[in-house]
Amino acid sequence: MLLRIYQIVSTLLLPFIGIYIKRRVRIKKEDPNRYKERYGKPSIKRKEGKVIWIHAASVGETLSVLKV
Repeated sequence: MLLRIYQIVSTLLLPFIGIYIKRRVRIKKEDPNRYKERYGKPSIKRKEGKVIWIHAASVGETLSVLKV
């Protein structure tokens, strides 16, 4: 039941996300050249080669996977 309510509210708010992001660009809280990254559209091309994504919840976890 709660999940269904969340889905309905999220769907109803979806049209306002674009307005919210554009407002943030206008008041200079977002980089106008990079705001499309929030929609999954990269601002620069990635170099060729393999990519490994690491998910970490803290800076310590992130640093633990780096080469030293």
